[in-house]
Amino acid sequence: EKNEDLNNKFTNYECDFEGMIIILDLTKDIEILNKSLDTYENLKDEKLSLRLLVGSKIDLCMNDDDFQPKKMNCINWAINNGYEYIETNQLEPFKGNETREKEGIPRINEALHSTLWTSIKIEKFMVENCVESNLQNQHESNSNDLECPYVA
Repeated sequence: EKNEDLNNKFTNYECDFEGMIIILDLTKDIEILNKSLDTYENLKDEKLSLRLLVGSKIDLCMNDDDFQPKKMNCINWAINNGYEYIETNQLEPFKGNETREKEGIPRINEALHSTLWTSIKIEKFMVENCVESNLQNQHESNSNDLECPYVA
């Protein structure tokens, strides 16, 4: 009954949303995790720009007997449903920022910042300031390189 309510909310949603981050507590029993994954199974929306499945608290359950089956269930679900699977560390939440290929929360942050959100509107003053800044930089440096300090 709960799954049906959740599916109805997402399939008949009134407002548009462009991304989904599903967070699963990997310390929970495997049956609970599988039931959670089943809940989201029917929520395949091609309009979603961002799809993340986050396995949280990996450091607290790595030595559990059922850790590998839980992890494989999450990875398989993510692949089959078009989500990126990311594991996070409870004791060191920002671990994974040391290399170019981010992991954990730094990867989630990177994904949020690098997603092309269609609902973003560039304000007129930002565009005008970018154009003005570029014209001034080109004049001062005789360069054709364009930069916009207002856009990340």
